[in-house]
Amino acid sequence: MDEAKLAKILIVDNDKDFCNVLENTLTLEGCNVDSVFFGEDALHYVEERYYDVVIIDLNLPDLNGMRLMKRLKEMRENIQVLIISSADSAGCAVEAIKSGAFDYITKPIMFDEILLSIKKAIKQKQKTDKAKEEDESESLVGATSELQKVRDLIKKVAPTDTTVLILGESGTGKEIIAQEIYRLSERQGKPFVKISCAALPETLLESELFGYEKGAFTGAQRQKKGLFEVADGGTLFLDEITEVSLGIQAKLLRALQEKEIKRLGDTKDIAVDVRFIAASNKNIHEEISAGRFRQDLYYRLNVINIQTTPLRERKDDIEPLCFHFIKKYKSRAKDGEKSVSKEVMNCFMRYDWPGNVRELENVIERAMVLGMGSMITLGDIPDRIRSVFYEKRVSSKRDFDFEHEVDLELEIETLERELISKALDKAGGVVSKAAKLLKIKRTTLIAKMKKYEIK
Repeated sequence: MDEAKLAKILIVDNDKDFCNVLENTLTLEGCNVDSVFFGEDALHYVEERYYDVVIIDLNLPDLNGMRLMKRLKEMRENIQVLIISSADSAGCAVEAIKSGAFDYITKPIMFDEILLSIKKAIKQKQKTDKAKEEDESESLVGATSELQKVRDLIKKVAPTDTTVLILGESGTGKEIIAQEIYRLSERQGKPFVKISCAALPETLLESELFGYEKGAFTGAQRQKKGLFEVADGGTLFLDEITEVSLGIQAKLLRALQEKEIKRLGDTKDIAVDVRFIAASNKNIHEEISAGRFRQDLYYRLNVINIQTTPLRERKDDIEPLCFHFIKKYKSRAKDGEKSVSKEVMNCFMRYDWPGNVRELENVIERAMVLGMGSMITLGDIPDRIRSVFYEKRVSSKRDFDFEHEVDLELEIETLERELISKALDKAGGVVSKAAKLLKIKRTTLIAKMKKYEIK
């Protein structure tokens, strides 16, 4: 039962005697086990705690087991669910498996059977988690020296418990870096909890981070663990930390220094063991100077600083990133995997990418969904990027000083496109007249119009 040792398991069944027996059995096998008797309680537990496997009775007093499984899967995508039922029905079993259950076991339960099922479910979860982590790590795609420095720093800092501060523009992969640090750390397999500080108002953010006691404020009808407690033993990633108010910053500083927190409405200290990673897209020194960010918190966070590089400063990574995203989204395309036309790649290399890697990914995804054929062409990319190709780059008055390399083929194609467009304008859109102005055959002009997507 090696796979189940230290596994976290939740039993959801209103039969208290059954819960007690199964909980004792699994505990003896080395599992960490909780039991609840109602579906709503299970939702609260999974929201606040980390579980590998949830065992659900199909017929709960307050919530159908299938419906509960669906809601749990929405909360924790890779949580493994075993459905148990007194109904020995092949139809129920098939429905449960199709709906996402790992297994369907009928009562009376043979404990050897359920132990074997748990073992297989955990093995499947580990396999899926590993595949997902490998896919995420591949998002650090590229070969530039800037990206290699980030990779090297991640490898050095990941095995430690040192606090990390990641700074850089939006869309440069700060969350991916945090996930990679977690993946390579000794805390891998424990909770990885992330929250965007900019997405929540101050009062809600505070209760989400530190939790609260029943009655701590209006609407606090039960005790709730905060994300520090949920992440206990694992990693807590706070994105856009410069959006946090000064009051919450003081509490974060204490949590980092003392390894303790207090829930709202409580006076008792709670010890937490959390590896802390923070990120921001702002100039943190300007935030400190403006009095919006505590300098002492910055020093506590800035043990290891990882600075991301905007895509406009590492354009050699654009091509491998394109291939990576094409592969990632090939299932979205009618024609499967595509390639990028030379004109599109030239646009990508000239464009400044204010949204960085995230913007490039969105552009590729859009082209995969909307584009036709096996090639991503100019017509498949947004106007703001396509316009780069249409900008006038060659004229009789232009002086090439060759301080930078010149793409001769692109310059010729650009001039050719401009001349064709002007000839068509002069000819009122009549192709034969435009061909005569250009001293080429009508069929040749039609072929070139198709090439440059001129209508």
